[in-house]
Amino acid sequence: TDGACSGNGQADAVAAYAYVGVCRDKEPIVKTGLVLPATNGRAELNAVVAFLESANRLNNDFVIHTDSQYIYDAINNHKVREWKANGWKRTHKRDVVSADLWQRYINEIVRLYKIGCTVKVEKVAGHSGNKYNEMADSAAKDAVKAAKLDHAE
Repeated sequence: TDGACSGNGQADAVAAYAYVGVCRDKEPIVKTGLVLPATNGRAELNAVVAFLESANRLNNDFVIHTDSQYIYDAINNHKVREWKANGWKRTHKRDVVSADLWQRYINEIVRLYKIGCTVKVEKVAGHSGNKYNEMADSAAKDAVKAAKLDHAE
């Protein structure tokens, strides 16, 4: 999974996500989408959520590879559970960024668990030659470029 954003933090920012689905000996499937509000963090998290929402195989084990340390830590260090338990508040009662996406993440994890699936999130180094991470990175960047061209016309 990966996300990309041009103009991160600006009013005219454009962001997109991409994920690469790999299933045994089949060709990888690449999916992309635009993200609003447009931030890099939301694009990264949207990639994970969009993949989970597309997953529908019974009794499967899914492994998500992300180059986002934030996403990896939030999931594997159980921060998402803490945030939910605290009413989507972080330390010092600050709102959790992208709480709407984290809620969708939880909903999908629960849905998949109910049909016998497991989901594991692993960290990969970005831009380090990981074939599928590079594919997702390229697809997300291409989607941003295409959206910017469409908007310019």
